[in-house]
Amino acid sequence: MAKEKITPKLHFEVGEKVVICGAEIPITGNRYYPKEQYFTFTTIKEVKEDGSVVVEEGYVYRQSYETYYGDVTLHDYFRINRVPKNDKVYSFNGKGYYYPNSIYDWFSTFLPTYLFKFDQSWQDKADKIEEADTKRQVAEKKLEEHEARKQVFRDAFEKEIEPYAIRLHNAEVKAFRKHICGNCIHNHDGYCGEWQRKIKDSQTTLCSCFDIPKEGE
Repeated sequence: MAKEKITPKLHFEVGEKVVICGAEIPITGNRYYPKEQYFTFTTIKEVKEDGSVVVEEGYVYRQSYETYYGDVTLHDYFRINRVPKNDKVYSFNGKGYYYPNSIYDWFSTFLPTYLFKFDQSWQDKADKIEEADTKRQVAEKKLEEHEARKQVFRDAFEKEIEPYAIRLHNAEVKAFRKHICGNCIHNHDGYCGEWQRKIKDSQTTLCSCFDIPKEGE
């Protein structure tokens, strides 16, 4: 049955607030369904003669339906076979408001989206999500401020022990060369037992002790 012969189950008015949902990605097959966890709001800009609607961002949604052995079942939503894109990118992140650079952007070539009638339950869901997101942001800010206060003392600690750390490092290198390398010099005819190279003539940096900066560097 041609699309133009479908009488829409849903009716809208210009200026009416509506809900746009993302799609549930099927594990198998190619049938998509609304995923109501991902939604945002927009308004109806135009209602066409066939009942299809144009939303604020300029995209046309039509009555969604399916046929089975000639029988037509109308869904409780309109549909478009793409993710709308323009300066206001639909987020589909469940926060109930637009957010640029959506994680869903790269699905835009094939994912459908769905238009639902707005009711208070959608607004309640959006309000709860935004409230939770606000609490998350407040908690993150407090944690950042707490870490910033601690960092001042960490930096002071690191600055104070830095010269001692270098001296300790250099002492370890000196002892390593004296005793560990000394073992190879005296007991392995001057050859490094690890790298099988003449210690006296070697310029290698393979051994970690040769990479230690001298005191003051």
